[in-house]
Amino acid sequence: MSTTDLGRLAAETSVAQRSELSRSSVRTLLLPLASLRLTVVLFALSLVLVLAGTLAQIDHDIWYVVHNYFRACFAWIDFQVFFPRAWELPGGFWFPGGWLIGAALGVNLLAAHALRFKVTSQGSSLAIGLGMLVAGVALTWFVIQSGWDDTVESELSPEFCSGLWHALRFALGAGTLTLGYVLALNYQRAAQSGSNWLWWLGAALCANLAALVIWLFTHPEAQLDASGLRIMWQLIKSTAAGLVLLAGCHWVFGRRAGIVLLHGGVALLMFSELWTGLQAQESQMRITEGQTVNYAVDHRSTELAVVDKSGAKQDRVTVVPLEMLLEANNGDKAFDNPKLPFTLRLVKHLPNSRTRFLQPGE
Repeated sequence: MSTTDLGRLAAETSVAQRSELSRSSVRTLLLPLASLRLTVVLFALSLVLVLAGTLAQIDHDIWYVVHNYFRACFAWIDFQVFFPRAWELPGGFWFPGGWLIGAALGVNLLAAHALRFKVTSQGSSLAIGLGMLVAGVALTWFVIQSGWDDTVESELSPEFCSGLWHALRFALGAGTLTLGYVLALNYQRAAQSGSNWLWWLGAALCANLAALVIWLFTHPEAQLDASGLRIMWQLIKSTAAGLVLLAGCHWVFGRRAGIVLLHGGVALLMFSELWTGLQAQESQMRITEGQTVNYAVDHRSTELAVVDKSGAKQDRVTVVPLEMLLEANNGDKAFDNPKLPFTLRLVKHLPNSRTRFLQPGE
């Protein structure tokens, strides 16, 4: 072996050692983040947060709890939340909020996948698995898009609802017959074995399904309404997308396909909540019969609207958000703005109240 070959071999060995050292450092860094104990602790914290948020709704509305407990990095929890209100306990404590716990669970999930879930296929098998995963993700997106109820076109037609209901009845009947046939084939084996409880459990399930199928076919008027069938159709489509994803995960990850797909679903739920908390804007549009309305109302926010009706063709509306009034009140000042012909002073803020006209004698 020449000196050049020895030098090249030493260089390759040095590169391999540095690569292995780098992988070892990354693994050492990810191990605490991927710990199952951390997962259990985070789930325990989330249970405490859900309990506190549920009890806090005795004193606050649900949207206060959503924004201050679940859509916050840290939540202030009063001691009073866990005790009868007659005790009047002062003080409280800071606790990890929903967003902080969710972010920590996301990091824990990604770190666990990076360490414990390895790609088991290669070559054409890997290409097929990745293609099925892409197709499954596209189908999942299609199912989500088709399930939005923001348009009339998303509703199912009466003809489709009727056909879907008949197909569901037929599928339930065919599944019951198949289960009964399988149980009949395995009767002798179950009778010879010492523990045949599984067979009897299947027989009981088959009997109940048969009774349900007979009742459905003898009562054709018993049918899910349009809303129920719409939910059922969404479940059918999501099941189909899930099967495609499961097949893709099996091609790529082998025996760990189920847990990978389950973790992907949890991650999708967490991302959905994050996206909803950051982007969603909810409002109400109340329209009585014969009325025309061109505005929506956010019933969870408060503002003071001052309307100047002196104009001949249009009114001049000046809106003051509640936050500005509260800020002025905290500084013990009146709210003054050149767009208003007067100053405002917040006397008392009652969040759980409704305005009404002054009654005689009041």
